[in-house]
Amino acid sequence: MLFFPYSVIARLNGIPFFTFVIACLCFLIFFLQVYSEKTHNWALENYCENEISPQAAPVFKEHGQSAELYCHVFFLSVENAATPQLGLDQFSEENALNETQKQVLLEEYARYQAIVPKSMTRELYFDPNSPKWYTYFTASLLHADILHLAFNLIFFFAFAIAAEQILGNFSFLLMAAVCSVFTKIAYQYGFLVPPGEVPTIGLSGFVTCTMAFVSIIYPNKWVSVFYLIVLFAGRIRIPLLIVASFYVGSDIYGIAFLKGESRINYVSHLSGAATGTAFAIVYLVIKATLKRIRPTSDPSD
Repeated sequence: MLFFPYSVIARLNGIPFFTFVIACLCFLIFFLQVYSEKTHNWALENYCENEISPQAAPVFKEHGQSAELYCHVFFLSVENAATPQLGLDQFSEENALNETQKQVLLEEYARYQAIVPKSMTRELYFDPNSPKWYTYFTASLLHADILHLAFNLIFFFAFAIAAEQILGNFSFLLMAAVCSVFTKIAYQYGFLVPPGEVPTIGLSGFVTCTMAFVSIIYPNKWVSVFYLIVLFAGRIRIPLLIVASFYVGSDIYGIAFLKGESRINYVSHLSGAATGTAFAIVYLVIKATLKRIRPTSDPSD
């Protein structure tokens, strides 16, 4: 069953320039990610075939059917762990390595990092254990696979176009930047849950930000929703507030009951919604203030 919104029903003016820029960047970066991952994997295979140090080779041969295969499994296990040290500890425990062998592989991993370039995803994702300043922004433009990218952009277009037309181009860009930073801080230090441990990527935090923003600005508007149930497909209109409440509610349920069972970053979703809510409140206050202080025309003129 598929169910996703694709357009807010409202007459708005303005060109959503940065909405399209962000979407294009996501597309471009995703294809660069794919290419970079292939290059990284080739470099990894080359390392395991030709660059293993004399100290590590006996360890790999002792514990694997082939040194190359064991080398490949080792580096992927360490890279995909929350931290390299945690990955090394888990790998050592699973393969019954002694302390000497463990130290040899730790030194081999340091050597591997100096020779094999990181993939683009690992270079730009947000790692809460050792964040780089630019990853507070770049991680939002990365995606795990084509479905992750597609669904994020479908939801993004559904709400971001209206949000940018309401706010204006540069205020929208400011909201995007603030949301990107705040969602990473919330994940890093813990927002309703313990601090995050594994790297995170994706635009979904800003998607929920724009959804919350538009829903508060236009609580009486409707949104067009596409559905696919078995062989039945179609389009219906649903009140915007109901759609936003459903998705925020599902994130609250997820953070309460599914945190350890899902790879979804519910913290990013909810902190994004909080950012959108804050921007909506500020927007409404400023709008009401300007309306109150705006000089009215003299009836006698």
